[in-house]
Amino acid sequence: MKILVAYFSKSGKTERAAMAIAAAVDGEIYRIRTKKKYPLSFMLTVNELRKELKTGERPALAGGLPKVEQYDKILLGFPVWAGSLPPAVIGFLEKCDLKGKDVYPFFTSRGGAARKADGVIEAACEAKVHPFMNATRLKKVKVDKWLGL
Repeated sequence: MKILVAYFSKSGKTERAAMAIAAAVDGEIYRIRTKKKYPLSFMLTVNELRKELKTGERPALAGGLPKVEQYDKILLGFPVWAGSLPPAVIGFLEKCDLKGKDVYPFFTSRGGAARKADGVIEAACEAKVHPFMNATRLKKVKVDKWLGL
C-alpha cells in the first residue's frame, strides 16, 4: 500500500506532525507550498487569511503536484486557520484528481478545532474523506487506529 502525506505548514508544527505520521506509516512526503510568503506575525497572517476567504482567493502553489494516482491513501495535513483549512490546501485539493481516493485529514491547532472544515474537503474534490485527526499531540498508536492499521 502506498501512502502520500501531503501537508501545508507555516510555523513548522504541522510539518513535524506530518514527518512523524509519514515515519509511522512509511509514507512519502509532499509539502504544499505557496509562491506568496505569509507574514511572520500571526495576526497579520490572520488578516491575510480573512482576505483570501472573503474573496475566494487560492494562493498560487509553488512547485509541481504529486502524481496522486499512484497512492492508495492520501493523508492531508494542515494548521487550523479560522476553524477551517488554509486556502492553499483547498487549492491543492482542487488541482489534484483525488476522485475515488481515500483522504485522511489531520490538523494542528493552537487550541481551535477544525469545526468549519467538515464538507470543505468533499466540496474541493471527489474523494472518500475519513474522520479528521487532531495531530497537535501525536502518538503512533493514535495514527494506527486512525488509519485502521
